[in-house]
Amino acid sequence: MRMNFTVFSFVTVTGAAISCAILAYLGRYAYQVEPQLLNNPEAMVHFIKAKSFFILVVIGVFAGLYILTMRLMKPGSE
Repeated sequence: MRMNFTVFSFVTVTGAAISCAILAYLGRYAYQVEPQLLNNPEAMVHFIKAKSFFILVVIGVFAGLYILTMRLMKPGSE
């Protein structure tokens, strides 16, 4: 099964835009919560420890979506 180049390009650009938007939001949020992140490594460690559960949940959601996509794209046994 081949994917149309236009569809592939659209999905790739959309995924990249979503990823960049999420990373930009998280960076801004982290700086607002802990303004000393750039100057103080201890502040960064504290922030990561405080938000580690949220980070793991996001990773789990993306892993689940990946597994679901792989199962839906799996060719049928015909």
